Amino acid sequence: MIKFSKEKVLLLHQLITAETGGDPNIRDVNLLESALESAFATFDGQELYPTKDVTRVGLSVAAGTMGYEELLEWIRENRH
Repeated sequence: MIKFSKEKVLLLHQLITAETGGDPNIRDVNLLESALESAFATFDGQELYPTKDVTRVGLSVAAGTMGYEELLEWIRENRH
């Protein structure tokens, strides 16, 4: 999994808002940092969010190939 730095996310945000409009400011930088780190959280040596599976699910939802019921079932099966 690619880990984005805070600086890269802020730059990407600036580029997107410059192109599409919107507020270029960040309301809570600490919350951004927390979100960037939470994807890599572990407990007892195991990833809390297995990256390949989460990515697959996210892409499936975005593509419309996984519906609400399927997503809910996946969440139930994969919560720790």
